[in-house]
Amino acid sequence: MRVKQRARQEEDKEFKRQSILDAAETLLNLGKYTLPSASEIATEAGMAKGTLYLYFRTKEEIYLALLAEGFANWLETIKDELKTADPTIKATLGSYSLFCAKNPKIIFLASLSPAILELNISEDMAYRFKKKLADEIREIGELMTKAFPQLSLEHARKLFINSYALTIGLWQHTHPAPVIEKVFQRKEISILLMNFQEDLYSVLDVLWRGNLENRRKIP
Repeated sequence: MRVKQRARQEEDKEFKRQSILDAAETLLNLGKYTLPSASEIATEAGMAKGTLYLYFRTKEEIYLALLAEGFANWLETIKDELKTADPTIKATLGSYSLFCAKNPKIIFLASLSPAILELNISEDMAYRFKKKLADEIREIGELMTKAFPQLSLEHARKLFINSYALTIGLWQHTHPAPVIEKVFQRKEISILLMNFQEDLYSVLDVLWRGNLENRRKIP
């Protein structure tokens, strides 16, 4: 009886935790690149603010958990492409950049992670978040070496990590503050405008092809 009761308690706990994440995602999708407050998330989830903090220590932990889910979906898309019978740079980077373009709030959270989200989380959550990401990078690196034998495992992992860094940098440049958006509308400034999806694919294509052409597989 106690086992069943404990199981129900765990199910209820997981249900409420997921309700908080669903509420945060709903509010995030309604706004334009702003982080809703903990109070707003609690109201959307239909619970008291104090209850929310039973499942997440801070608001930042909620968004980092959302980012972890987004990363899992993003990386799974890339892994699926690399596992195809004849993976190519074009197809792999096409899937990569398309996912980024279709899931802007995930890239938005990723852009906030180092400077904002990761500043107010527990050490345990930080470890679990980074450990999961590191495991995913290891798997993707192995798939990349199978798809593109010119790469060593070390180079494959570094190439993917560098690709991610470029993605975040390009995102920040192509999604500026409102005042910069207005300035970009002026003809003499418009040369600085960039298209996120198109330019992301173009930059990564150069990076990947350069690595494949210039590097030999290191034993």
